[in-house]
Amino acid sequence: MPGGSARACPWASDDPDTRLGLLQVLTTTYNALNRFDYALPLAEEWVQLASQHLGPDAPATLLARLEQGHGLQINGMEGRAIAVLEPLRQPLRRQFGERSAPYRDALMMLAACYMHSQRLPEAEQALAQAWALTQKLGPLSALDRADYLNNLQVLRSKQGRQREALKILRESQPFWQSREPAHAMQILVMRRNFLNHQIGLAEFDDIEARSRQLLRDMDRVLGPGSDLALLQYAMLARYFSHTGQYAAAAAEYAALLAQAQAQGIAPHSEVLLRLRAEALLVRSRARLDAERPRWRGEARQLLADIEASGPLVKGNALNLDSAVDRSL
Repeated sequence: MPGGSARACPWASDDPDTRLGLLQVLTTTYNALNRFDYALPLAEEWVQLASQHLGPDAPATLLARLEQGHGLQINGMEGRAIAVLEPLRQPLRRQFGERSAPYRDALMMLAACYMHSQRLPEAEQALAQAWALTQKLGPLSALDRADYLNNLQVLRSKQGRQREALKILRESQPFWQSREPAHAMQILVMRRNFLNHQIGLAEFDDIEARSRQLLRDMDRVLGPGSDLALLQYAMLARYFSHTGQYAAAAAEYAALLAQAQAQGIAPHSEVLLRLRAEALLVRSRARLDAERPRWRGEARQLLADIEASGPLVKGNALNLDSAVDRSL
């Protein structure tokens, strides 16, 4: 049912409870597979139907909104995720209690959003609260600890403590050997973050080979075309850019954007807007003079698309304008 809705499925029911169950399964599955182009519209439909059928403050509606926020958060749409998750804190606390998994999950998601929005004191506080709750809820699993460590290293990186962030990930490497299917996604994310920090710290040994292997593993675990793989391709392109291989970086971005277009990713999605800006900047540095008239036009179009994308996307994409301006 890619790209559709629960109602559009030939095997879907008009019964609202059945549709709610179907939307829950589809949304959580596509979120887990990093196919947010499918998951986000399904989540919106799920929340709308739950609100209408059960009421806006019903436990099932709150959980639908929480999963919607989760999809937005892991897709890097922090502004929209915060807009969904912050109003949920008190309703979740009332319905499920402060010492509950849904309330803890909301705190962890908000911590991640705050980190990427440079709201670092709030991120530190939310992460500490979420981890304290996780330990109280117990028993601690390897995945619980890995999720916390991954969030902690992101926070340390945002605080300018990159080597400490890399150290946290290096110490987590025994977890990467797990063959538990439930651990696979977290391992992919941590491996990607490890490579990202190494690139940032100019530790370039075997970066390309390890990135290519990680991409193969992403396709094996998540299937071709996941958003995580798109981000990894972009990281590889940034590696080429960092090492002065601008033509290689431009080629990588061109392939990446073609792949995103083939997958039907919305042209105004924040992920694609960011990739388009990075690609234009690299092409300007590559000094591909024959392309100069074309990429100047593309840069102006991208600025117009950012302007038309709405305040929530623009709020997350403030750095795109300056990146595009540098390519003009």
